[in-house]
Amino acid sequence: MNIALFGNHGSVERYILESLLTAGYRVSLLAGEEDNIPFEFHNLKIVRGEWHDKEDITETLTGAEAVVQVLGFGKNESSVSVGEVCTANRLIVEQMKETGIRRIVALSAIGAGSSIYYLPHLLQQTGLASLIPWYNLTVGEKNEVEHCIQSAGGLDWTFVRAGIVRKCPPKGDFMVSYDGKGMSHQVTAEELGEFFAKAVADEGYVGRAPMVCNPSFLF
Repeated sequence: MNIALFGNHGSVERYILESLLTAGYRVSLLAGEEDNIPFEFHNLKIVRGEWHDKEDITETLTGAEAVVQVLGFGKNESSVSVGEVCTANRLIVEQMKETGIRRIVALSAIGAGSSIYYLPHLLQQTGLASLIPWYNLTVGEKNEVEHCIQSAGGLDWTFVRAGIVRKCPPKGDFMVSYDGKGMSHQVTAEELGEFFAKAVADEGYVGRAPMVCNPSFLF
């Protein structure tokens, strides 16, 4: 399967990229001129450009059968605004419609959409989420991204709702939930990447928004 990958070139995207390549997908990655991609895979094509440029997006989508979208304004990894992320997502969706690509797996957040009701007990009871502007911005961004993809119509979407992504060794207890039971609010980057590699080709996730985590984290 040929996949077009769009992200901020931060650590989360790199784990997902490596997982996709290791799984054998052919990946077309849109990367900036100055971005260093620390991988050498025969199945990786790098398109140098900007993810807010329509022509660069179109080139990245050429030949793709599915899209993985992991754009985010980030806490430490980028200085782009929520508006820029949402604009880029809209352009990607528009070009997908024009080129006839239906499948998209997008990184979302626990707290977006109906998952607001399944936030971990600690966040709900302490009101911690309301005290973290970055968290509120993340959820707001993901709500807009999800709405844009769903309202486009005709797309086979999956929203992977994650909490805090940790760059640490795999925990080995990765879980997927739709009801929030037994969940924590954190997930390892490596196991998140592996899930993306699985979900993009699994029709069972089409039209669904799984929440993912490692329950062994304390919250």
